[in-house]
Amino acid sequence: MSKLITIRAYKFAELSEKAKDRFVNEMWEMPFEAETGEHDTDGNMIIEYDYFGEWDLEEQIDYCENNEYLFNKYGELVGHLEESNNNLLQECKDSFEYIVSNDVWPMIEEGSSAKVLIKEIEEVLGE
Repeated sequence: MSKLITIRAYKFAELSEKAKDRFVNEMWEMPFEAETGEHDTDGNMIIEYDYFGEWDLEEQIDYCENNEYLFNKYGELVGHLEESNNNLLQECKDSFEYIVSNDVWPMIEEGSSAKVLIKEIEEVLGE
């Protein structure tokens, strides 16, 4: 049995200092590579590493907003959970379309929780 839960999500700028620090610490493990345009003595391209933790706060906020990062109050990414919600909405749409297209609607008793739920889905979908 699945359970629908609500998680409060925050933008990076809304996090406490402790939560921001937690995310910054995680980002140290993922440096951004950038080619300098210069070559070493062996002819290999010189690559520099840029770290999220070295950026100023405004750059960090912009990066997180541009990538639509969402966090829990502890500074952990939670945006991937939102996609599951989109999948749930699609499942509801598919079920709704099945019920309507297969003449199941008249067989559902008026006032039943199923009919009430379907009407709520209909309102959300703007059907």
